[in-house]
Amino acid sequence: MQRRDVFRGAAASAAGLALPRIGSAQSAKTMKFVPQADLASIDPIQSGALVTIMHGCAVFDMLYVPDDNYKTQPQMVEGHLIEDDGRTWKITLRDGLKFHDGTPVLARDCVASIQRWAKRDGLGSTLFTVVNELSAPTDKMFQFHPKKPFPLLPDALSKIGAYTCVNMPEWLAQIPPTTQVSEVVGSGPIASWRTSVSPDR
Repeated sequence: MQRRDVFRGAAASAAGLALPRIGSAQSAKTMKFVPQADLASIDPIQSGALVTIMHGCAVFDMLYVPDDNYKTQPQMVEGHLIEDDGRTWKITLRDGLKFHDGTPVLARDCVASIQRWAKRDGLGSTLFTVVNELSAPTDKMFQFHPKKPFPLLPDALSKIGAYTCVNMPEWLAQIPPTTQVSEVVGSGPIASWRTSVSPDR
């Protein structure tokens, strides 16, 4: 699956909402993208607006994504192993994943991002009613320990809409989910930019 398909899928999945207008510029190398509204929020966890979701899917990346047939596929994930009759999920990241600032994507970034998303999303909060523990025992692998089997785990992590489980650096994902992040540092198909830089970074 190509990353450009993820961005296209995000727009298609926002059913019933106004579609953006895409027009070709004079240069064959430039595409003008005009969303249906101004980008008032850059945080797809803090805001469920369509334009924020589309921006989030462009600059951030996701662990799993829906394909053209809405079937969940691995994106940042190399694979997962289910043990203990569905009570342990070991999820391994692909090699070479990096954020746009050059830092590697680590399992603890995923854990923090999932926890932030689950505090805002209905399916995410449902997931955590059955999860005993979510941890990152290594830099490349994180694991869920549900109280009972939860076969929809990849589907929950691939849901696009209000709200989408995008992956952020741990320090960014530690911002409360009702507070907009102050910087955009992702690993998605479109390089992000920083809207502000905190003194210690």
